[in-house]
Amino acid sequence: MRSRVVTILCCAAVLSLSTASADARTAQTLTAPASSGQTIHMHVGDKLKVHLGTSFRRPTSTDRSVIHRINHSGGYPTSEDARATFKALAVGKATIHSVTDAPCLHSTPRCEIAQQEWFVHVVVKTG
Repeated sequence: MRSRVVTILCCAAVLSLSTASADARTAQTLTAPASSGQTIHMHVGDKLKVHLGTSFRRPTSTDRSVIHRINHSGGYPTSEDARATFKALAVGKATIHSVTDAPCLHSTPRCEIAQQEWFVHVVVKTG
């Protein structure tokens, strides 16, 4: 059985895709210059690790029946990086997304700083 772990580092703008098979101990790594807006292909059972900066909210899935967040930590309003791990549960498509946030956006008067959206499209296939 093949197992795949995908790691996304938004702030460093790196997408790393590692694949290891039961027969071989070597891993392949794919690195791209920017992660937001990309499409990631996974198999049922694969895990997706997302690591965003402290100003981002915890990432969420648009379809938890396809790819479900199994743990998370940090993110706004904490002072820690937003991290989450998702697991591909079923064949289908979903989007993992997050947005930056700041305390001044929740005050009166509200600040008018630009917010940054981050997302990746996920296509899950059978394992």
